[in-house]
Amino acid sequence: QRLVEAHPKGLAIIAVSIREGEPDNDYTVETLQRVKDFVEKYLKDATFAIAYDGMKQEANRHWMLRGELDAIPTAFLIDQKGRIAYIGHPLSPVLEKRLADLMQGKFDIESAAVKYRSHLVEKRLMQKARELAQAGKLDSAIAVMENLVAMAPGWESAVSLEKFQMLMEGKHYDRAFVVAETIVNQPDVSGRMCEYIASRIGALALQDAQKGMGLALRSAKMAVEKNIEKYPVPPATLAEIYWKQGDREKAIEWQRQAVELADPEYKKNFQPQLEFYLQGSKTAG
Repeated sequence: QRLVEAHPKGLAIIAVSIREGEPDNDYTVETLQRVKDFVEKYLKDATFAIAYDGMKQEANRHWMLRGELDAIPTAFLIDQKGRIAYIGHPLSPVLEKRLADLMQGKFDIESAAVKYRSHLVEKRLMQKARELAQAGKLDSAIAVMENLVAMAPGWESAVSLEKFQMLMEGKHYDRAFVVAETIVNQPDVSGRMCEYIASRIGALALQDAQKGMGLALRSAKMAVEKNIEKYPVPPATLAEIYWKQGDREKAIEWQRQAVELADPEYKKNFQPQLEFYLQGSKTAG
């Protein structure tokens, strides 16, 4: 909506719902109504087009699958000649810069296409690493990812997170904690990445998480500090870490903050945990 208002001429936006149901894309006759209800509740005043993919899943097949994409939201920016000029997250500053260049006729789509094809090759290497890890060949997977970083240093952050995930799933916790430490120590690490690391370590059984609990606490605190969007999840994660460390008062304090930050309809997702902490403190007392 902000982009529409910033560019009243020369820009058309279509938002497409491509994943509905459980599991994803389990379309039924009720699915369209669920999308309509969502639009009525949250997007009633939108001035851009909102579309529904439907049971044929043509948008998903022709855009997401052909583009080897699976993350949503994904934005496609189409230039004045009908060519794809950007594929990525709709909130990325790259999209805004690309849009401005297109509007001013400054964008070199040929050189961008060469870079994107290189990106696809790199992405396929990452997929190969994931497949190796799923086959139980963890060290081979890590070797592929290290080669990827040597070839394209821009992948270092994504590869570090992938290593952490693979090592956690393989129950190589000590090695995972070492990788997580390098991620958290990066000056530009995001709050969401910190929260993810804290929650993954915090979800382990205490005997497995013991060596990483200090790191989990530091990551959770950083996630709260970087939580400029005021999401309820980071304080809830910090509360869980404090609870596992036996600090009941701080667990209650941060879970209360999570409940306060949650939208009214989502408070039910955080209130039961607060009641559990309160009841646990009474029992301990």
